[in-house]
Amino acid sequence: VRAMVSDAAGTLWVATRGGLARRSGASWHLDSSGDWLDQEGLLGLARHPDGGVWLASAVGIYRSQGSVFAPVVHRGEEYPGGRIWSIGASDGNTIWLAAENEGFFRFRDGLLERIDLDSGILDAICVLEDNTGSIWVGAFGSGLHRFRAGPFQCCASRYGW
Repeated sequence: VRAMVSDAAGTLWVATRGGLARRSGASWHLDSSGDWLDQEGLLGLARHPDGGVWLASAVGIYRSQGSVFAPVVHRGEEYPGGRIWSIGASDGNTIWLAAENEGFFRFRDGLLERIDLDSGILDAICVLEDNTGSIWVGAFGSGLHRFRAGPFQCCASRYGW
């Protein structure tokens, strides 16, 4: 199990190496044949504020439309080549990606962009937006970073992690 999220209807979605499992009521269903699946399996899930689900895999980003996932960005469209460790949804229509050896990305208005190449965040592993709108990124080696309408602030040296 790599990630879990529940949608607005209460369905539990579980990202695994073998596919996408979902539990609705008392029954489970495993989808292991989607075009979003490759040898890496699924790497991340996030709940959008509207109740939908975002899915990240090595081949792209997908958004739920009921129990079906539609492609939003595919590999080759400036998609990170490394493993997506974490995906986070923001209010509005923005998602954040923490990517192995490639840093931190924002997908908004149909565009995927790498954020703050000078931040030193090369191996981001988790991402979270807090209730103030700050984006927090955890990274191997460089610790915890905060992004809010400007350059990243590193909390690693201040707190010793």
